[in-house]
Amino acid sequence: MTEWNSAESYDTRVSNISTGSGGYTGPLLNCSTVDNDADVDELTGDGDLDWFFATLGQDLTDQESDETLTPI
Repeated sequence: MTEWNSAESYDTRVSNISTGSGGYTGPLLNCSTVDNDADVDELTGDGDLDWFFATLGQDLTDQESDETLTPI
């Protein structure tokens, strides 16, 4: 959570956590490491920028145009 809560930009934080760049050494979160449980999910964010992991056409999100959705 340190990286996600860092002062880096949203795009940099997503990139660092998904690829291990920028000196990030924690667990990677990307389509290879986040599993799809095959259940339909309804994912909702809060007022800040959110990062969703969802199955397109199955899971429902309230993704805004400036937020990231990683398909799983």
